[in-house]
Amino acid sequence: MFTAKKYIECWYIWIFVDILYMVLFFLKGFYLTSILYGLFTIMSFYGLSHWKKYRIN
Repeated sequence: MFTAKKYIECWYIWIFVDILYMVLFFLKGFYLTSILYGLFTIMSFYGLSHWKKYRIN
């Protein structure tokens, strides 16, 4: 719902969720999955910076 309306706050939510899951998977011993969520976090930061740069008001 929020991404369909293109709210920039969704990027902050995804970054928070990705970091949370990255830590949780690491603590549970799922190291490869934790790395995957680390990549998702990097992609989320890239997406956020891209949206901020090209946002139309």
